Amino acid sequence: MFYQEDNKSIMYEKTYSLIKKCYWSLPSPIRSMLNDLRYTIVRRLRSKLLGAKTTENASDINVHDFEGILSTHKNIYVFELAVDWGIDLYQRPQHLATALGHDDSFVIYKTQGDGVNGFRNIAHNVWLTNELVYVDSLDDVKRVYFSTSIFNTCEHMIAMREKGRIFYEYIDHISEEISGGKTEIRILNEVKAFAFEGGVDHVVATADELHTESLRYLEPKNVSLIPNGVNVEHYQNIDVNSLLDPCFSDFTAKYDIIVGYFGAIAPWLWYELIDGIVAKNPNLGFVMLGPDYGGCQSKLPKYDNFLWLGPVSYTELPCYANEFDACWIPFSPGDIAKTTSPLKLFEYFALGRPVTVTSDMRECTKYNEVFHGDSLSSFNDALNQSFHKIGNSDYQQKTLELAKLNSWNKRAQCYNSIRF
Repeated sequence: MFYQEDNKSIMYEKTYSLIKKCYWSLPSPIRSMLNDLRYTIVRRLRSKLLGAKTTENASDINVHDFEGILSTHKNIYVFELAVDWGIDLYQRPQHLATALGHDDSFVIYKTQGDGVNGFRNIAHNVWLTNELVYVDSLDDVKRVYFSTSIFNTCEHMIAMREKGRIFYEYIDHISEEISGGKTEIRILNEVKAFAFEGGVDHVVATADELHTESLRYLEPKNVSLIPNGVNVEHYQNIDVNSLLDPCFSDFTAKYDIIVGYFGAIAPWLWYELIDGIVAKNPNLGFVMLGPDYGGCQSKLPKYDNFLWLGPVSYTELPCYANEFDACWIPFSPGDIAKTTSPLKLFEYFALGRPVTVTSDMRECTKYNEVFHGDSLSSFNDALNQSFHKIGNSDYQQKTLELAKLNSWNKRAQCYNSIRF
C-alpha cells in the first residue's frame, strides 16, 4: 500500500517538474496563451501529489463542523486565492496568516490545491479550505487580496465588499518577470487600478516605493506600510544535530567561508553578477537554496566552488542556513529590486549573518548593517568587507535587534491596529 503511494508520489512529482521545465522554456507570448491550461494542470498535479503523499487527511472537517468553530471567533480574515499553502517557498501569505492567528485573529486561507477536503487546521487559528463558495457567503469578515494573484477580479472584490472589509496587499512591482505574460499583467493592473480608485477599504504596501505610489492616489488613512518580516524564533532555535544533505555537507566542508542564498532561482536575479563573483573568488564556497521558478537553473554558475541544492523545506531551512558564514541577495538592478521587501533579509538578520545586496535594493540598503554594490567590482569589494563582520558579537546583536523589530508578530499587530 505505502509502496504504491510512494510510486504515485514520485510519478506525480516527476510529471510536475517536467511540465514546469517545459513551460518556462517557451517564449512569453506562448506561455500567456497556455497559462489557463497550465494553472489547471498544476493545481491537479499538486493536489494528486499531496494526496499520494498523505492519503485522506483524517483531520479535515466539513462545513457544518467548521461553522461551530467559526462561531466562537470575531476578528476573522479570509485570505483570497493566491499561492497554495504547500508551495516550495514559504511566502508572505503563509507567514502573515500564521502571525495573525497567533495574534488572536482567525484566518481562513483559500486554496485550490493542497489536497484539502473541507477545512483543515494548519496553524493556531489558521484553517485551510477548498470550500470557496461557502467562504464567499460569510459576512463581517476582512478579506485580503494579494496584488500578484491572477485569481483576483474586480467583480469578486465588489461582491465581497458588500460582506465586510477589503484589503489590497500591494506586495511587488507588477512585472512579467514575476507574474507571467501580458494577459496576467493586464489582469493585475486592472485590479490595481480598481484598488487605487477607491475600490477597496485599505491598501497595504510592503515597500517604501509602493507606499509612496499608493499615496499618490489614496488618502493616508487608507494606506499602510507593512513590510515583510521574520519568525525570529524559527532561526534562533536551530537543531545543530539535524541531518543535512551529504552533498551540502561535503561541499561546505571544503571552504573556510560559505556565502549563502535561499529563495527563488528566478528571472529577477543578476546572473552575470553571480557568475562573475563566483569566478572571482575560487577560495570561497557559494551555495544557493531554492526552487527554479523561472527556468533559470541553466543560468547558474558551473564552477567547482558553486552549489545549487534545489528547494529546502521551511522547517529544515535554518539548519542549512546556519552553515552560511555570510549571505547575499543579488537582484538585477531595476524596478523589482527597488520595490521588493525580501523576507530573506530579516531571516539573515535573525541568523546574525552579514548581508551584501545590489545597490538598487532600497528596502535593504536603508539599513546601515547591509553591504552593497552596483557593479561586479563594487559588489565584490562589499562582499569581502562583509566578512569582517563574521562572528562579530556587536554586529550580531544589532542584526538580531533589527530582526525582532521586524518580526511577523509585529506585522500582525500593525494589521490588527488598522481602523476603518
